[in-house]
Amino acid sequence: MKDTVILEPLKENDNIEKYKAIYKEIQNEINSLHNSEDIDQMTYDMFLNDVLQMNDEDYIKAIRSNLSGPKVFLQRKPSEVRVNGYLKTVLVACRLCISAWTSESSDHETEQQDNESESENEEANADVIEENKNKISITLKNDIRIYQRKTPKVIRYIKYNYKTDSKNFYRERLMFLYPWRNENSDLQCGYETYEKMYFTVSRLLEKNAKQYEGKVKDLEKAIEEAETD
Repeated sequence: MKDTVILEPLKENDNIEKYKAIYKEIQNEINSLHNSEDIDQMTYDMFLNDVLQMNDEDYIKAIRSNLSGPKVFLQRKPSEVRVNGYLKTVLVACRLCISAWTSESSDHETEQQDNESESENEEANADVIEENKNKISITLKNDIRIYQRKTPKVIRYIKYNYKTDSKNFYRERLMFLYPWRNENSDLQCGYETYEKMYFTVSRLLEKNAKQYEGKVKDLEKAIEEAETD
């Protein structure tokens, strides 16, 4: 076919028998085409004029005379008449080609989105760094200013055992979790022992412990069990 077309059967009054006879002649010529040396260079018009010696209208009617219902005819060269348009391997090859193309496109888009996300994160981080360059300070009532550290620090402590050294255990906990300025006066606030002071402000200490210690109790329990075993 010169173009891909949908053909329908001939009507009863279109000389069906005449064109059926012509169709048989066309089939014979097509079957002998593979012996032709010039088939690769042959065009559709050359096939009609030189081989079949008929016009396009009669050729189409001859094909229609053999149809029982509408049918699609693909655009083909004479050299391609033996190629099955519904061959499984051809369809699979087309499917694989399309799948590879869509996958490549999707991967490219994903990579592009990742690059854009990284770029946005870098810009956001740059903004945060820029904002943090300004010193953060708090002014107390007596005009003393407390500045944020330039570099973060890990708070280290000895971690006394309350069973063997309860005095230093409660003193250390107060120093770590209770706001104070003067170690000699603020850690006891008039109480006889650090332990009494500790239990007086225990609610505040527990709140601060959740903020700074996280799951330290679970870790301590695991360490204690490991040491016991």
